Amino acid sequence: MSSGRSISLMGPSIFSGLDEMMSSPFPIMGDMILPTPFLTAGAESDAALRRSSPCYEITEDENQFQLAVDVPGVKATDIKVNLEQGNRVLHISGGRNIKQKGKTITTHFEKSFTIDHSVDASAITANVSEGVLIVTAPKDKKFKEAHTIEVTTNPHQVEGGK
Repeated sequence: MSSGRSISLMGPSIFSGLDEMMSSPFPIMGDMILPTPFLTAGAESDAALRRSSPCYEITEDENQFQLAVDVPGVKATDIKVNLEQGNRVLHISGGRNIKQKGKTITTHFEKSFTIDHSVDASAITANVSEGVLIVTAPKDKKFKEAHTIEVTTNPHQVEGGK
């Protein structure tokens, strides 16, 4: 599993494609390979840093998309949700410290999602409760409206012709 790569959220779900990103053993950003998922601060240190990829679930209805991310033990103050690149990329990051057997283990996660143009980026909300972060991305009402184009039977007009 990996993190940190931007994924397209186009098509039936604004959060599609995340599985492809998660299947790589090393996170990749462009041509740069990031450090391995498990990093230690050194043999003499009691601290360790772990990168994690929390489980997630995506749902959609006619009005909105929802992304639910499992973040047990992570406080709301330790989670950042930002819109970047002209409000088209949703970036979620966070982490927590765990004391275990006299050591402090720090976990960190980070994911980016490219948001479809049908989403009203100004109305995206995020809430964490009971270890689950819910990001709600409402659909813009103007993208819901269907427009019917009339089909006529008139002779074709060719520009420059008589």
